[in-house]
Amino acid sequence: MSLGKDLAEFLITVFQAFSKWFKRKPKTNNIDFDVLASMRLTLELGEMIADLFQDTKVTRSVMLVLINGKTDFRTTTVVFSHHAVSRQVQFSIGPVGSYSNMEIDDYYRVMVKSVEQNGISRQSRSNMPDCMLKSIYESEGVNHSNIYFIHRFQDFDGKGNDAVLIKSIGTHYEDGFTNVEELRIKIVVDWIKSKYIPGIKISPK
Repeated sequence: MSLGKDLAEFLITVFQAFSKWFKRKPKTNNIDFDVLASMRLTLELGEMIADLFQDTKVTRSVMLVLINGKTDFRTTTVVFSHHAVSRQVQFSIGPVGSYSNMEIDDYYRVMVKSVEQNGISRQSRSNMPDCMLKSIYESEGVNHSNIYFIHRFQDFDGKGNDAVLIKSIGTHYEDGFTNVEELRIKIVVDWIKSKYIPGIKISPK
């Protein structure tokens, strides 16, 4: 699959997801969503992710939103994803459609709290207890992932519920990420926090 086609599909997924999750707000608390800025920044993000696929062991890049709560979230949805095209990821297809409004378990809930507090949670499937996230990784063949806190949208629905965005960067390879790969990933995550989220203006007016 060409990079152009990858990015086109990536863009479609992003706009469908954000239209569904962040534009569904009461008129008193609307979301400002700049489509042109979003398209430019999303193309840039897609290129950065593609570089990770080419230069590191990263094979899976997923953005998730957790809603229906303020301190203890109840559901998670993949709002967009990007996957390397290789033999290692043949089972990792279409998580946006598969993982929508999923009820999370205690392990996932504690993990999200840790991610928001510490900025990152490193997960290795072989060391995880039986839980929902381990089952997902087993079904997709993911062996390791770094999960990063991106942003919390306070009172995103006007009813006191917050929404939290997290970013999962994973690999299907047996070995985890090297220090150099960790640095490359962090650069992308920091860019998402500092440029992408403010740039596409997904924030309450």
